[in-house]
Amino acid sequence: MKKISCPDCGIEHITFTDVKEISCDCGAQIPMFAFIPKIQKICQTIKLLSEFQNFSKQKSVSGDIYYTVDISNITLQVWQVSTFVPEVHKKIWNHQVRLPIQIIFPNEIKEQYHLLVYQAVLGRPLNVLTPLSLAIALFEFLEYIHTQGCCIPNVISVDLDIITTGKVRLLQGHKLCTRHTHAADVSTIARIWYSSISDAHMILDDILSPRIWYPDMPVGLWGVLRACMHIHAHKRPSVSNILVLLKGIQQQKSTPVDIFLGVYTDVGRKSDQKQEDACGYHKSTAVVSDGVSQSQWGDIASKIVVKTILEEGLLQEQINKANSAIGTYILEHAENARNAQQFVDPMSATVVAASFSSESVTCVSLGDSRAYLLSHQYYLEKLTEDHNGRWEYVIKGENFDQATDVLSLARWVGDFEYAHVRSHDINPLLPKDIAVDCQVIHFLWRAGDKLLLCSDGLHDFLTDDNIETILKQSDDPNVIAQQLVNAAIMAQDLQGIGDNVTALVLCAKERITLPQLAHFYCDLKKHYPFIFCSKDKNRINNGTFDSKH
Repeated sequence: MKKISCPDCGIEHITFTDVKEISCDCGAQIPMFAFIPKIQKICQTIKLLSEFQNFSKQKSVSGDIYYTVDISNITLQVWQVSTFVPEVHKKIWNHQVRLPIQIIFPNEIKEQYHLLVYQAVLGRPLNVLTPLSLAIALFEFLEYIHTQGCCIPNVISVDLDIITTGKVRLLQGHKLCTRHTHAADVSTIARIWYSSISDAHMILDDILSPRIWYPDMPVGLWGVLRACMHIHAHKRPSVSNILVLLKGIQQQKSTPVDIFLGVYTDVGRKSDQKQEDACGYHKSTAVVSDGVSQSQWGDIASKIVVKTILEEGLLQEQINKANSAIGTYILEHAENARNAQQFVDPMSATVVAASFSSESVTCVSLGDSRAYLLSHQYYLEKLTEDHNGRWEYVIKGENFDQATDVLSLARWVGDFEYAHVRSHDINPLLPKDIAVDCQVIHFLWRAGDKLLLCSDGLHDFLTDDNIETILKQSDDPNVIAQQLVNAAIMAQDLQGIGDNVTALVLCAKERITLPQLAHFYCDLKKHYPFIFCSKDKNRINNGTFDSKH
């Protein structure tokens, strides 16, 4: 290492990682070189830096005091902290992931002053990337940190930045440590990703799906990132596994599969024993609808919704048609509705439906009936967000922390304009365009995917972990549906309250082709020839079945 002295006054200065020049207080121009000298006492550096005009004393979010000075395109930070690790005394160079350019430690570590050198040119803020590319950039950064033998358990979003190449760099070098907290780092980075693309608070027990802010977010991404924030550290995936999954989502292609469907419904432990859930499937459409109990005619509404949606047509269009059909029913029974004092809100229902082929599926929901996907990677993702007061506050950009109606239903089928400006009576002749509020999720099937459509009687009583565990236990959709409903009813017994429960499960399995069948047949004949001993030679011809039989 080499010290540079001022050619005029003789004062020794630190050299910086730049090829430009700096000015001495005496007015002389001093060239800057590509290395920082290793000096005996970092406090001398602080004294020297204080001579610069833009030198300042700072305080970090964690309360640590440090000193900064910006010179040309270089930022120097001098920290007096105890969390730094002497093991990182080598230069850290990486042209994609930008850690500090250099970390210089004094010979006397007990002083605990550390000099960090950064490129001062700021990159782009974290929220400029798409959710998927941001997730990949963040976890590539974390992978690099871990390969350097470091961890960043206390890092927050303001400590990170995106450079022009789309890679993440660390702006606060004091956040590095050698404590082995890889699982904590995974959770920290996932939470930074979430806070960077949303405005929600992470203290919520039921974290809002980021799909509220990014409706077109790739399916599978939130499932992986949600797993990174699992309360149990041992259940969080490793960084390398996360990157494999994320890049797989990025390159996902459709593969034809066979779809198997199962459904199970039960009245549950509802006090009035009234079944207001309805479900059904026809050809390539499946639907679950839950009648709203407060409307009294919810059982009729849910049946109308299911019947209408199973008719051919786009799901959003069919939901609007179901809304109109409910209006028609109200008009036909208007007198009964008025006598029952139900004309203000005579009948309504929630809905979640899926239209699928052998390659893709489209889910549509309105209300609080949900769709879940257990991906072929075995990570559960809640595809839909409940249309309740909390959702409405988020859509309006308002703070829902102090709201008292966050769980009340905000959208449903059976929604109409008011008859008069100051009246609360609805006009069944004026159905609203409820399709505009529908959540629409489209994704490609992969063999092993399991899609669950369910009413709130299931997800209100089972946690996501409960649902994920049951979905993993079997590949038979009918068995899965029945186990889910039974588990929800058991939970209702424990809680002393009840509701109707419905689960409709679609399992995507690898499609068996004719060559696979022929190979299976030949392999079976080879190992069990006695099965194929037949005097009827027409039935077996050269290892293949005769088409006539």
